[in-house]
Amino acid sequence: MGTTNAMSITRTILEHRHALLAAAALTLIVAGMPASAQTGPTLAHLPWMIGCWESADQEPGSGETWRVTNDGTMIGFSRSMRDARVVATEQMRIEKSADGNLVFIAAPSGQETASFVLVNIADDEVVFENREHDYPQRIIYRLLALDRLLGRIEGVVDGVARSADFPFRRIPCQEESQP
Repeated sequence: MGTTNAMSITRTILEHRHALLAAAALTLIVAGMPASAQTGPTLAHLPWMIGCWESADQEPGSGETWRVTNDGTMIGFSRSMRDARVVATEQMRIEKSADGNLVFIAAPSGQETASFVLVNIADDEVVFENREHDYPQRIIYRLLALDRLLGRIEGVVDGVARSADFPFRRIPCQEESQP
């Protein structure tokens, strides 16, 4: 292996260290939970979401950050920029509900908080749904590559199916970007 390849691999590992450390912490938190709390899908299925994600098709500064709290909840923060100003934010979390299912809770700026229940989880995709919500009714995250994530919302508005994709690329986290 040449020096350039070794340096490239080292740089990639360092760039993703926050996600790797968070994934390890998430695994330890889930492993420390009582067995009854671990039945069904757990946050241990989602280490690939953890980290800082820059929007691939919006103004610089737009993106999402996901991390794990000490109690095993995943919390996220989304920010949309326009003309170098924050125009929208959203606080999000993924947690175990009382019935043992994973729930995505979204609190977009200027809107009511909404909950979406897990309907599908795989090694590289998670889907949450709330058919009673106005729009969206589905929230999807799909890992496309180690450094590429796709967020997607879907739903029906006035009888018309709609969707929006939010492509992200992983970036190194900085302390001020943590939610």
